[in-house]
Amino acid sequence: MDEARSEQNRFGTQRISRVLLRIAPPVTLAQLIQALYNIVDSFFVGRYSAGALTNVVFDPLLRLFSNSAQVRQIGLTAFLIIGCSFFLRCFR
Repeated sequence: MDEARSEQNRFGTQRISRVLLRIAPPVTLAQLIQALYNIVDSFFVGRYSAGALTNVVFDPLLRLFSNSAQVRQIGLTAFLIIGCSFFLRCFR
């Protein structure tokens, strides 16, 4: 039970570099697999028609824009949470 609880609370108790080194490889691997799938898909779809290839090429661009917006949103949320907690600690 204690081991499961410490695993869930690792963001608040462990060093950030250690947590990142533990979480980053699976995420990076998943993105690599997705990129390889897109490359292979582009190869096979491109053999059929140029219009289909255009749709396959547009999908990664759409993901790039949506992911960059999501990263900014997460960063802003973290910034606001840290700022609010600092503000509340100052006035206690």
